[in-house]
Amino acid sequence: MLPALDAGRRGYVRYVVAIAACAVAVLCQLLIWPYIPPSPQLLFYPAVLVAAWFGGLAPGALAVLLSSIAMAYWFLPPVADYESGDDVLDMAVFIAMGLTVAALMARTRESTRQARSAWAEAEAARSRLQQAYRAREDMLAIVSHDLRTPLTSIELSSAQLIGSSTPATDERQRVYGERIQRAARRMEALVRNLLDAATIESGALVMRFATVQVDTLLESTVQLCKPLAERKSILLEARLEGHKAVVCDGDRIKQTLENLVGNALKFVPSDGEVIVSARSEASEIVFEVRDSGPGIPPDEIAHVFDRYWRGSGGASTGLGLYIAKAIVEGHGGRIWATSGNGRKGTTVAFTLPLVTSTHGAS
Repeated sequence: MLPALDAGRRGYVRYVVAIAACAVAVLCQLLIWPYIPPSPQLLFYPAVLVAAWFGGLAPGALAVLLSSIAMAYWFLPPVADYESGDDVLDMAVFIAMGLTVAALMARTRESTRQARSAWAEAEAARSRLQQAYRAREDMLAIVSHDLRTPLTSIELSSAQLIGSSTPATDERQRVYGERIQRAARRMEALVRNLLDAATIESGALVMRFATVQVDTLLESTVQLCKPLAERKSILLEARLEGHKAVVCDGDRIKQTLENLVGNALKFVPSDGEVIVSARSEASEIVFEVRDSGPGIPPDEIAHVFDRYWRGSGGASTGLGLYIAKAIVEGHGGRIWATSGNGRKGTTVAFTLPLVTSTHGAS
């Protein structure tokens, strides 16, 4: 009942505004009439514009009608004295133009109202989407964080205990213990990637800079990934041109190299090779992970660092390269991938500045 009453009041106000606009036009024109050339339509067009803009077509048409009556009564001679029909023509032109202007203004008013309504709906939808996105990221962060402790317990306690307490002759139990360890490590890596992705999206990725030896980064990465390479009979080597040190977050860069090497090992067939190398160029260190795998199709190479990109037939979460890109860019470096160029294989390279005095520990 109340909304209908409010709508009725608003409709009533629209016509009051139209009448008031015409009244103001009459009063103003009466005041200036002796000082202007005979132009009876002078102030009535603005009255029609105001009425149509505020109220729409019907109030605008009412303003045209009231303005025509006012012009005929106050500002045009009696009908019998109309000279050569000029005044009648002026009146007809005013009515036609007034109705046209009222219709155009009414349409513009409605279009503006619809545009504002659409904008408000879009803003509301965007706000809901952002809230849902934040809720999803918060959930991922909470779940990932809470899963790390039991996974660590499985890997470091239960699985290792099985392996160490199993007699040498019980090969079956030893194999099962190793499988549990490998599965726990994969799950821990997945949880870490989910947690890192949520941290990156929230803008809370923290870097702790220190001087790190490049050869240490390469060797530790190779040692960590070597068991997987040996199981697939893949040659995994580290190559360093010169012994250089770099100021970086050692744990994060090691994580980046592990992600790149682990991603390469997934796609390289048996008897293939993965080479991890580093060299100095100008004022930066260039790290490369090159593999002899099937390569990446040209239409996918531009998307390898996108979140959740998994490539053709990939079975991973698609977060490794996304996280690597965020870490490298957080160091002020660049990262890119190349594939093909007349040979099989993919190379993922990234740079770190040799001079990083602008970075501080955080």
